[in-house]
Amino acid sequence: MQEIVMPGEPLAVEEEALPLQGAYIDEKGLVRSQVFGLKVFDRYKKQVYVRQVKNIELIKPGTIVEAYVEAVTDELAFLKIYSVEGQRVEASGIIHVSQASNEFMQSLLGAIRPGDFVKAKVLNNSIPYQLTIKEPGLGVIEAYCSVCGSLIYKSNDKLVCNTCGNIEKRKISLNYIYVSR
Repeated sequence: MQEIVMPGEPLAVEEEALPLQGAYIDEKGLVRSQVFGLKVFDRYKKQVYVRQVKNIELIKPGTIVEAYVEAVTDELAFLKIYSVEGQRVEASGIIHVSQASNEFMQSLLGAIRPGDFVKAKVLNNSIPYQLTIKEPGLGVIEAYCSVCGSLIYKSNDKLVCNTCGNIEKRKISLNYIYVSR
């Protein structure tokens, strides 16, 4: 599988590969990406380059996307956007704590966690895309237990793990996939 890279991300060390289009060598000898796109590493020719992604023009302000939450801090969540209205894309997004709820939140971890899948709305037209999950139809659509890693099910306004009994709170979308009966 090819890897999406952002400008400045390391691709290799200069001893491993010669940088081609979309890549450069920094002062420390790291080959880095100049553009957003797909990393292409040819081990036989010892070359690395970045193929710019074309499908990101589908992502516009107001568009609803689905994304995977890679990391979360108190103030920011970092996401990989994988779908725009059913079409596969690869792009990066961020959610600021102010875009998770209409009410004050101390930490974004009260709304989303790493490993969650979310439905979000795009707010801007540049990378990384700024996303919001404030609206009722937006938020977590699939989540896993932070204790045991099992799939967790929606029960009223909470998420419950049927394996270990852990109860978690998230900003749950009206479209959450797994609902307890």
